[in-house]
Amino acid sequence: MIYTPRQPMIHTTGLCVTYGQVNALSGVSVTLGDADPARGAITGVLGVNGAGKSSFFAALVGAVPHGGTARVTGTVLIGGRPSAQARRAGVVAWMPQHDAVDSDFPLLVRDVVLQGRHPHVRWYQRTSRVDRDIVNNALDDVGLSQLRDRPLGELSGGQRKRVFVARALAQRAPLMILDEPFAGVDMASEQVIHGVLRDFAAQGGDVLVSVHDLEAAARLCDRVLVFGGGRVRADGVPRDVLDPRRVSSLFFPTHRGGVDA
Repeated sequence: MIYTPRQPMIHTTGLCVTYGQVNALSGVSVTLGDADPARGAITGVLGVNGAGKSSFFAALVGAVPHGGTARVTGTVLIGGRPSAQARRAGVVAWMPQHDAVDSDFPLLVRDVVLQGRHPHVRWYQRTSRVDRDIVNNALDDVGLSQLRDRPLGELSGGQRKRVFVARALAQRAPLMILDEPFAGVDMASEQVIHGVLRDFAAQGGDVLVSVHDLEAAARLCDRVLVFGGGRVRADGVPRDVLDPRRVSSLFFPTHRGGVDA
């Protein structure tokens, strides 16, 4: 069972992100992860390019660049804590769309997943047998235990995504935030990741995930947020928000069944 605090996992009030004169996010107020402490939920984030999704994710995890013209205002609480504090405490596991791991560097799959244990290991400590067991279990969950000693650069795009999902699992955080985990993956990897996220939620964890395919969002998510123009334009269960009669007005008139993320 995943530890789940008795408070909203994500709570924002009047959240705004600006880059110079551009308002990337405008007054977003949402509360996620407070419906049922015994069971988590999967919340999908959808919207066309430039809708504000990436800025929302970056603001939640404190990844908006400091200095320059970027500015974040409003309130962000993750598990009742400021986002930076929550990340240091291991409350949230963050999987960015583009990971900074250099595929040309001979980093082994198991070493990448072991990075998920860093919030739980002091700088002067070595990883323990427990940490290694957690890494092995995470690799089992994503179906890559047989590749644990393979260099990351030798894996396919779908396998690499699964490695990064395993790293998030290894953190054992009550909240996972994943930006486009399904982008560029094969069908087998997509199904594996779907299953992992469902199991995580069934054990009490909460998931916030950006999804580019409406049908996939309807199958996977308990709740969806549709962003447009830096605001949340729709929020609810998939069968209501993604009703065919609403889709064109939420996205764009030439919509054909999917959105760019």
